[in-house]
Amino acid sequence: MKKTLKAVLPVVIIIVVILSMVYTNPVPLGKLAQGAELSQCTSVTASFTVYLGEEQDSPFHALTVRRGEEGFDRLLALAEGKRFARSFHSLFAGNKVEAPAPMTGDVTLFLAYELPAGTLTIRTIGEGEEVLLSWGDNTWQGSFPNMAQWLTDAIDLMNQNGAP
Repeated sequence: MKKTLKAVLPVVIIIVVILSMVYTNPVPLGKLAQGAELSQCTSVTASFTVYLGEEQDSPFHALTVRRGEEGFDRLLALAEGKRFARSFHSLFAGNKVEAPAPMTGDVTLFLAYELPAGTLTIRTIGEGEEVLLSWGDNTWQGSFPNMAQWLTDAIDLMNQNGAP
């Protein structure tokens, strides 16, 4: 029995490691959220706030930009062509991840891409180091490559487009 276990255990570990690497490997948004054709996006709604504690948030900034309006292409570029790396949390949650309760200093950036087939949403969690990506009945937790730069670019675009 011990010899069998010693022979099988390394194989099982190798399989788990390979599957984990495949699962967390960044994939294009279109492959993960099948049917989410960003080229058909009609508007992007963006909002931003910082959680300051139980009783207080920073001012809430929001804007909606429609196709053809200034800033639409740049807001669309935040999702277009991006690769999304799912976290292990998504694997164990069965693509039904819920946002954790906010903590002081957490940054919440919410982007909603209106498409003919539904709404693709991207919401930062924590201090902006990960996002929740939602499409249809699925929600995945993970990140984009260069997440800090992505978040900075998104906030800059909101400021440039006159978010109050």
